[in-house]
Amino acid sequence: MRIATQETRRSWAVLSVLTCSASIVMVTGCAAKPRYANVEVLASIRELAPGDAWTLEAAAYRATYDALAANDSTRVVVTPISDNSLSEVPLLDAVSPHEGLFGMNERDARLRRTALTALANAALSELGQRTTGRGRTEIINAIFGAANRFESVTKGARNLLVILSSGFEQSSILNMADYRLTLNSNATLGRVLEHLKATGQVVDLRGTDVCMIGITSGDGHWADFNRSRGVRRFWQRYFADSGANLVGYGTDIQSCRALANEVGS
Repeated sequence: MRIATQETRRSWAVLSVLTCSASIVMVTGCAAKPRYANVEVLASIRELAPGDAWTLEAAAYRATYDALAANDSTRVVVTPISDNSLSEVPLLDAVSPHEGLFGMNERDARLRRTALTALANAALSELGQRTTGRGRTEIINAIFGAANRFESVTKGARNLLVILSSGFEQSSILNMADYRLTLNSNATLGRVLEHLKATGQVVDLRGTDVCMIGITSGDGHWADFNRSRGVRRFWQRYFADSGANLVGYGTDIQSCRALANEVGS
């Protein structure tokens, strides 16, 4: 299901807060100019969110679009992370228009807020219902798709990549659930990254800020502190090598100040 119609775009007028009303979705004060012109949200489907990762991810998803409601003229794209991420198309692709303070009456503003909530919830519902049966999580390929979409936008625009996932890549590219993979070893980590660079798997994300939210230790079969530490080290190096800035890494939106600040937390 693809939710990207003209009505979708119109409905995202809710993202422009037109009155200083506390009733606007988790936002206090009037609308702010966008910190980021483009926000890519990559979200794991439920089947690929082990343990308590889905609960964290769903909460982070809702908090993310609530936070973005403080901005005007921000393009928000929501795309699944699945077992075949390269083939995924956005579930939501919309731009919040810039509206003047008196550009919309309260009734219209309320209707547009309601429409936005429905569209965002529909995308989350699809993420929760999708199944694959293969148990593969292609985060890197999903990042590749986001990088391609960033390339199509205006040069010099500020971009934010939000990854809602447990953080464990399990694909033909890299299997972080393999106990033989010791990402805490500098030598091993270096070889993995060199291989990814040689095969074109480290994409160009220069200037992009990145937040990874919903991070867990995976499921009970292969979760432990050292493995989680190695996964974090991998993403830190991966995004550094891609030219991006990893500005948030944790379980909830509070670990991403670029978003948390927007909800006044």
